[in-house]
Formats: sequence, C-alpha cells, structure tokens
Amino acid sequence: MQGSPLLPALLGLGLLTACAGSTQITTRYAPDFAHTPHTVSVLGVFKDGRMNADAWAQLGPGLSASLGGRCQAGYDALASTNQGLSAAIDDVARANGVGDDLLERLAPAATGDLVLLVTVAGQVATGTEPGPDTSLVAGGPPVTGGNKYRGMSVPRGPTGSLNKNRPITDGTAFEIALTLYSVSQRRSVGSLQMLYNGPSVDDAVARISARMREELPGSTCSTWNWSAPIDEHAIRELVER
Repeated sequence: MQGSPLLPALLGLGLLTACAGSTQITTRYAPDFAHTPHTVSVLGVFKDGRMNADAWAQLGPGLSASLGGRCQAGYDALASTNQGLSAAIDDVARANGVGDDLLERLAPAATGDLVLLVTVAGQVATGTEPGPDTSLVAGGPPVTGGNKYRGMSVPRGPTGSLNKNRPITDGTAFEIALTLYSVSQRRSVGSLQMLYNGPSVDDAVARISARMREELPGSTCSTWNWSAPIDEHAIRELVER
C-alpha cells in the first residue's frame, strides 16, 4: 500500500493530535473548512489496498451514529448494480489508492456536500484495556507526500494490512482514517486519523465516531445517485497516469 499524503491544497491545514492512553487521533482541515452541519455521502471502505464492499457492514453502524442514522455506502450499492463502474473504481483504487482525481469523477453522483472515504489498516490488539480519557493536545505541520494523486491515500499500518475479505479482527494495532472531500470545491478539505491499541474494533469505531460528531456537529447522512453521468472511461484512464 502507498503512504497517506494530503493534497497540496491542504498544506495549510491546522493539525490537532489528541491522545487517550494508547489511542491517538489527528485531525487536519483546510483553513476555510466550516465545522457546521454538513450532508455526507459515504463512498465506502478502502481496505487491503482496494475498495472493500464488506467492511462497511462492520464499521458502518458505529460511524453512522455520528451522522444521525444508518448511512449506506455508495460503493457497496454500486458493486451490486453496476459491476463495470465498480470494477473501474476498484482498479484505480488498487493501482493508486483513492485520491482526489478519483473522487472528483465520482462526485456528480454524491447528493451530499461532502464525500466520506474510510480507510483501515492493521488489527486490534487483544487483552488490553481502553486508555484513560486524557486531553493532551499538540500542534505541528501536516504530513505530506509525493503521491501523484492529490488527496489522502492509504495509511500504513505498523503491522501490515488485513487479510483480504476477512473481518477486521484482533491483532496488534489498528489505524482508521476518515477523509472528507468537498463536492463544490473539488478537493479534500479534511481528515481524521486514529492510531488505536485498545481492545476492540467497536471501541475504536466508537472513539473516532464521537470525534467526528464533535468535528461535524449536526451533520447527517446523504445518498448517492448512480444514474448521474459518470464517465467510466475517464476513471479507467486514471490507472495509466
């Protein structure tokens, strides 16, 4: 898997890192990002170097809680109704990660003002207790990288990625990243990234979901309209870049 650079437009993002015992959450936002209610179209989960149509069933209920209901993942629905387009998306994701170039081509189908991409890597440790709720906050420059795609790609898990098509299970370490893409601005505008060494996936999801509720107060789920004009050929051309 590739690293997790943020697009050049996010170089000026503010960065906050909150540590709760063995849990660390880092947030990055564009300077003009409004922490006000948004409508959010969930694209899906990037796992094991590709889009995964099964992982949302495990992660979705917890993450949806911060968005006022049970959100549906757009890619998951697409995988069962339009195999050509979903395969094109997955081909690009496997070759390059999910960056702004791909999200820009999918954005016409999003009915929300933000698109949410979930990325997971690593595994959850067993036999550990949740860390105390501390509020250590530190600032620093955002990390950037040289990925040819703008936007955030895949965070590297310290213990490698999960096995393809298996549930997110107990192990040694877990990372989850939430990327926010603005449909109107045609660029990524924020991210929440968590490094977790607690006892369960559900606990990890609950923690980052609670943080997302704070960052996007009053926000709600939105849907996808896959009858919107999406250029499958233009998406496939991204693989060749």
